[in-house]
Amino acid sequence: MHLLPDAGHQVAILQPFVKWGPKKNLLTTPDLMLEEAKALVDSLPNWKCVDAIKVPVESLEKKTIFGSGQFESLQKNIVANPNISAVFVSTNVLRGIQRRELMMTFGVPVFDRYSVVLQIFKDRARTREAKLQVAFAEIPYLRSSLVGLQKGTKNNLPVENTSRGSKGGSGESFCDSQLHLLDRREIKIKKELEKLAKKRTLLKCERKKREFPVVAIVGYTNCGKTTLIKSLTGDSKITPRDALFATLDVTVHGMKLPCNLTVLLVDTVGFISNIPVNLIAAFNSTLRDAIDADVLVHLQDISHPDVENQVATVKDTLEQLNIDSTKTVIQVANKIDKMSSEELDDYSDLHISAKDGTGLEEFVDLIQTKVLEITNRRYLRLMVLSGGTEYSWLHKEATVVKYSNTKDPQYLALDVLVTPSTFGKLRFNFPDIRVLNKQ
Repeated sequence: MHLLPDAGHQVAILQPFVKWGPKKNLLTTPDLMLEEAKALVDSLPNWKCVDAIKVPVESLEKKTIFGSGQFESLQKNIVANPNISAVFVSTNVLRGIQRRELMMTFGVPVFDRYSVVLQIFKDRARTREAKLQVAFAEIPYLRSSLVGLQKGTKNNLPVENTSRGSKGGSGESFCDSQLHLLDRREIKIKKELEKLAKKRTLLKCERKKREFPVVAIVGYTNCGKTTLIKSLTGDSKITPRDALFATLDVTVHGMKLPCNLTVLLVDTVGFISNIPVNLIAAFNSTLRDAIDADVLVHLQDISHPDVENQVATVKDTLEQLNIDSTKTVIQVANKIDKMSSEELDDYSDLHISAKDGTGLEEFVDLIQTKVLEITNRRYLRLMVLSGGTEYSWLHKEATVVKYSNTKDPQYLALDVLVTPSTFGKLRFNFPDIRVLNKQ
């Protein structure tokens, strides 16, 4: 069940914007909104923008969104252009009746941001879980479309009288039949996602058992999250792409901090403005890794002209996803390689360039400080027999930071990092171990 064809489209983009009043977006401009709409279209294979128009409106709630004079002018231009095969109205989500009215007027398919972003998700999804989550996110949209069609159709013919040939009960309309199919499909996908979520929970339990701290990188789409993780881990297999929603399947990567502690970096799906949060929330099982992380890093593309709106979008999305408000969030300004020093003076956040490495050492030190603080790890200096039982146990259960020789060549002084639970196990298993000092 697909919303958009694989063959692509020649698209006319209509960017409505509220001129005044409480619904006006004060954090961005119509030009920047239109540029992002173009980028969304360009993200789809075989899609091309052939016309782009900014349209001032009083409200996005009207039946056709646009005023009568605007509507006539848009209709004339679109119908007269044979190159246009689809219209993209760059607004959150069109109601079924709005989409139907626009399609009837323009004579071509009409898409909104929800449907376009959803198709980008389809194109980017690689794992079974991501594909299932995209399919799950599609169902409410398809259901809304069918309900709008149903309300707007005067002659809601029974299934057996339609050319579709769909199966259904006697007298059941085509729309009703499709809605029932969607209900069954939704139940099936939900069950499959629940099975995968259980497996993910088992993996998370194993990570907790081994007490790996988790640092999740979140941010607006294409802010440089994957590039940052590649720079921090040195993993040559990671291939960042300069594209919207290049990362859809949430991935986890190991990184050693200067103190030798391994942390897990979680790369997440990017957020975007002006789409229903339930589209992002459909990826709940994978986003749990971010929601449950010890530390969140909010990465920001400081070079982007719409950075203020992007930052606000990420913060709003995190709130709507019920991220714990007490969770530690590190605000990081990325892509300073594209900025002048004078421009950076306006920003007080930590500045880095994931691309050339500027500021990464300071950034890693900050992560280490926050992780040790949040997980209550502490330093101990212990006297242990070289190669002995305590020595082996500490290498397995704790983080060994460094070794030091002692006056007795048979013994070593180990500087280790331990959590409260590990310290308790240490005292239980080795009650006579010598603690030289507590740092």
